[in-house]
Amino acid sequence: MKCLIRICFLAWIPFLSLFSQETEPCKVLVEAGEINISPDLLCVLPHNGIFLLIGNNLVNLDDEEKVSSVCIPDVSHPEDVVFTVNEIYVKDDVNIIACKDKTSVLFLFDTNNFNVLPSTDGNLFVVLKSDSISLLFLCDVEHKEVKPLKRVKDEIIYVSGSSKQYMVVTPHRVYNIQREEVFVLLDYFQSIVSATMTKKGLVFSTDSNILLLSHPNVVAVIGDRGCKRLLSDDNKLYILYDDGALLSYNLSLIY
Repeated sequence: MKCLIRICFLAWIPFLSLFSQETEPCKVLVEAGEINISPDLLCVLPHNGIFLLIGNNLVNLDDEEKVSSVCIPDVSHPEDVVFTVNEIYVKDDVNIIACKDKTSVLFLFDTNNFNVLPSTDGNLFVVLKSDSISLLFLCDVEHKEVKPLKRVKDEIIYVSGSSKQYMVVTPHRVYNIQREEVFVLLDYFQSIVSATMTKKGLVFSTDSNILLLSHPNVVAVIGDRGCKRLLSDDNKLYILYDDGALLSYNLSLIY
């Protein structure tokens, strides 16, 4: 394993101070206590904002976006929804189901203890949890093949990238993996709770802060509150706070 760089806490920066003050940098989508949002039921439709899974319907919580709702037919217990550019995929117990023209089981696992994340090349990452380790797989959608990628002796919180180059976030480390070479981008002293890749870099959260790991590998605190879930779409960063409030931040206004 190659260690590219070790980054420690650099500076405390109030969140709004990073934004231009000429335009309102954030928007409240859901007030604290308004509705009970499970972090696992939130997902992003590329270029259309953030959605909440309610039964078999995905409801857009950002009314500025184009698509107001998406129906997922013929899925009995949808647990997790992943959008790629061309397809909607739903985790239903041990199955990953494709929901384009009609629903069909694409992948079948022998356990339901896994998470599904989209890759940037239209495929899927699957994180299988087993005791104290995590197993990372690539689900090749075109060939309907499941390929093992990495075995990690820790929880995998987030994965972003393609099969050739991807980033893995664990509770205390961020890795960049290119083919068989592994680089440590960040060692962090607090536990990472959630993460999302944005055009500004990797945004991640702890129990008390939201931080930006930007290029070239500089960490800055951009929020002084912890959160349950981070998601992003285009220039928007969505934050589900611990009190249930959901806010949208305009990343294009960041200095």
